[in-house]
Amino acid sequence: MTDVLVKPAFQSAFTDSGDATKFGPSAWNAARLFSAGTGGDLLIRDAASATGASWATGPPMGTSTGIVRVGGVLSCNVTPASNVGTAETDLMTYSLPANALSANTKGVRITVWGSTAANANSKAVRLYFGATQVSAIAGIVTSATGWHLAAIVVRTGAAAQTAGGTSFIGNNTGGAVTTTPTETLSGIVVIKITGTSAVGSSDVTANGMLVEALP
Repeated sequence: MTDVLVKPAFQSAFTDSGDATKFGPSAWNAARLFSAGTGGDLLIRDAASATGASWATGPPMGTSTGIVRVGGVLSCNVTPASNVGTAETDLMTYSLPANALSANTKGVRITVWGSTAANANSKAVRLYFGATQVSAIAGIVTSATGWHLAAIVVRTGAAAQTAGGTSFIGNNTGGAVTTTPTETLSGIVVIKITGTSAVGSSDVTANGMLVEALP
């Protein structure tokens, strides 16, 4: 990669005095250095920042939080997690930052996948955007089978969204559902996948959850 040099629009043509205690033309004309941030971050215009700019880990969706990675990926969790007992268990979660969906038609795409244990116990997996279930498969009795849930959630107002979800189990389509979440987007919204078993632990395992930003 090539270094980016940012210099003042005015370049002094005067000669340095040679006095190291004085701010001379060479110092004025020198390239400015960016500080903070981490590899892969982007510098964005941010009116909420004291400096007028801030580091973001990808295309900006909100202000002053640096919430999106390059490529639009907000979160990718591939650490397997299984249900515990017979209660509904949070398997994977992601906290969508406040003001992430800062304007209407901005949204997120959520994809989750996993497997069931090798038994005929009744099981369920559910995907939530905040308090709203946006995709699910309930009453799963198939043994050692893969499952896949997905949803797209789009802002229609400051506290209103439209969502479309799909679900698959094995080689069969579980179905499609349309919902209308009412999460207040000025606050954090928790996105999660849960697993439930009628019998006990480790009947449902989530293998991955991917959350992506839509422009």
